[in-house]
Amino acid sequence: MTKPLMKYVPQKYYSSIRDFYKDSEGYWLCLKADGDYIFENYFSEHTIHENTINEVMTAFRKSIVRKCRR
Repeated sequence: MTKPLMKYVPQKYYSSIRDFYKDSEGYWLCLKADGDYIFENYFSEHTIHENTINEVMTAFRKSIVRKCRR
């Protein structure tokens, strides 16, 4: 996980993220299936892939449904 990229993610979501990195194809945000938050329509680990950091964060924010009850 790239620490400079994590500064874009609110800390309360850290436990729900498996990896966040950038490569030649864009930005990749890998979500955990067993994190503290429920993501819309994601029932297993899921990856958000976009070309820009703003697009990744927009997709991430739209996917958050609620916090898990534990």
